[in-house]
This record gives sequence, structure tokens and C-alpha cells, in this order.
Amino acid sequence: NEEVHLGKAHRHLATRKPHELEYAIGDFNYILVRWPNHPQALRGMFEAATLLKRPQLVEQYAKPAIDVAPDAAPTYVIIAAHLMRNGNPKAAEPLLIKAVELDPNSLNANYNLGLLYVQTKRMDLANQYAQKAYALGHPMPGLRKQLEAAGAWKPLPPPPAGEAATSADAAKPAAAPAPAPEGPAAPPKATPEPAAK
Repeated sequence: NEEVHLGKAHRHLATRKPHELEYAIGDFNYILVRWPNHPQALRGMFEAATLLKRPQLVEQYAKPAIDVAPDAAPTYVIIAAHLMRNGNPKAAEPLLIKAVELDPNSLNANYNLGLLYVQTKRMDLANQYAQKAYALGHPMPGLRKQLEAAGAWKPLPPPPAGEAATSADAAKPAAAPAPAPEGPAAPPKATPEPAAK
């Protein structure tokens, strides 16, 4: 049962003990073999891999997650967020750009891309994606605070009158997401697609 294995895996993960992390990896693997892009299992597997210093596990599970549903923006965000947390924004950038291309109204793709550009000192781009993330309703203030501290928070000018309605509609998320933890942000909870799809 997916939920049983997910609950056990998170309990093992929470201990941070090496032998418990091995059990967590086993439970996350049980889920990912069946649903390679399962968001909670994928994030958990990456966290366990980091704690056990096994970066090869990230590569092992990232590719199938993308291959099973290459148009699923949240998968790219999960992988990119892991890379950012582990000091590799260069590898994370194309994944986040891809996520925004797939889903321009993704709160977490825009938010994380803003964080990445703050990390890499490209403040104009950081502000651009921050403004989009907050217009869409992202709840976490961390990105805005970083931009304000750098003197780079600049609200974008309103669109021309004829485009106002279209822009307002574009800024509405399809559904209210669950609040995401401070940066890098995790994607909203989603039901993974079976590998067969």
C-alpha cells in the first residue's frame, strides 16, 4: 500500500539514523518503482540520499521520474530544488526554466527560479520571477525579503489597459496550492501518474 510505505519511510527519515535511512530508501523505492514521479517519495528519496552521501541515487531516480511524464512541471521543480539545496544552481537552472515553460503559472517554479537568480546575483531576473510568483499567490516571504535586502524588489508596472483582464486571468492559479516550505520551495502535493502513462 502506497500510503503505508510513505508513512513508514517518513518515520524512518525523521530519525536521521543511518540504518533507519536505509529502511526509508527501501520504502521510497517501493513507491518509485510503481510511480516514478511520485512527488513525496521523490523528495524523500533525495533527502535520504543526501543524508547518506549517495548522490548516485539522485541520478538513478531523477531520470525515470522525468521519462514517465516529461510534461509534468512539478518533477523538474523537485529535482531542481534538491540541486539548489546542495549547491548546484547551474544544473538546477535549465530544469526550472523547463518547468516554467511547461507551466507558466506554477507558483513553485517561478519562486524557485527567483531564488536561483538571487543566489547567482542576477537580481533583475530574480525580481521578474518573484513578482510572478507573488502575483500567483505564493505564501512564503523569503524571496521578497532577500530582494528587499538587496534593494532589488521592484514591483512590475501594470499592463496596458487592454491587456489587464488577460493578465489578471493568467495570474490566477488553477487551484489553491498547499503552502510550501521556505526555499527552495517544494511543489504542491500532487497525485503522481502511474508509470504506464
